Amino acid sequence: METPRERDANRGGFLVIAQGPSLWKLPGEDVGETRELSKISGEDNYAVAVDCVNHHLYWTNWQKGIRRSRYDGSDNHLVVSKGGIYYGLAVDFVAGNMFWVHDGAILVARMSNLEAGHKTIISDTKIDSWSALAVHPSRGSIYWSDSDRTISTASMDGSNRQVLVTGVWAHSLALDYEADDLYWADRNTGNIECISLNGGRKRIVSAQKSEGKYSGGISLLEERVYWTSWSNNIVNSITKSGSTMKQHSLPGGRSVDLTGIVFVPEQCPKLNNACAVSNGGCPFICLPLPGNNKKCICPEGNSSCTS
Repeated sequence: METPRERDANRGGFLVIAQGPSLWKLPGEDVGETRELSKISGEDNYAVAVDCVNHHLYWTNWQKGIRRSRYDGSDNHLVVSKGGIYYGLAVDFVAGNMFWVHDGAILVARMSNLEAGHKTIISDTKIDSWSALAVHPSRGSIYWSDSDRTISTASMDGSNRQVLVTGVWAHSLALDYEADDLYWADRNTGNIECISLNGGRKRIVSAQKSEGKYSGGISLLEERVYWTSWSNNIVNSITKSGSTMKQHSLPGGRSVDLTGIVFVPEQCPKLNNACAVSNGGCPFICLPLPGNNKKCICPEGNSSCTS
């Protein structure tokens, strides 16, 4: 039986926002306590991701690398000790993999065995420190923004690569798993925009103009789109249909910009893939692919692994 402390560490249903050295918990329905989950002086946090299976938060830290904690902020420690990571972070909670951007490459590692090492799946000079990441566990697909103002997609092993959107500047991406839509805040136009994962139905959800140009992170909670604003350090939200705009404040007295945001669900979305059970039979990293296929890969430099 769980202790009260364990229940708190495992309970979702809230938003997590990165702001300078801090991570904030913001109740999803504006009911309950807004509180600081983490604060480490001298560190600047950016992207935030959630592993809803193991009740872990992951976030990038420009100076140090990637940190992990429980939902309540406990057991806070570095899991990737390599700085220079901004917005490129995503989690496949079904397969148990974490993806991140570093030095012009997209890397992947198994979250339960990060010490075993990572594998480079895509290397491209257009992928820079500000590139955003998102993954769709059931489709076996990865999505990222490039420095040439595009959003691209590929299978999780880096194959079948194609450009999905052109002429956009996105620092953060969010996926609607049920509708198979991709959302982003465009720093060129200030718009909150959306496109179907098949490349159709591109639309403007909300035209924020100059205010939207200072957007940091974006996330989805049920029928609402949430994003952070650098211009006024406010969390904004609007329905997916573009109505009923709201603003959600954090405690005052902080002038540091809001950056990443993620919704922590009470239960994981009901998704599946070929790596969900027993790591797909792979000894190290199992990558789900389209069509319920999979690929076993080895971490770089691991001589004991045969894929």
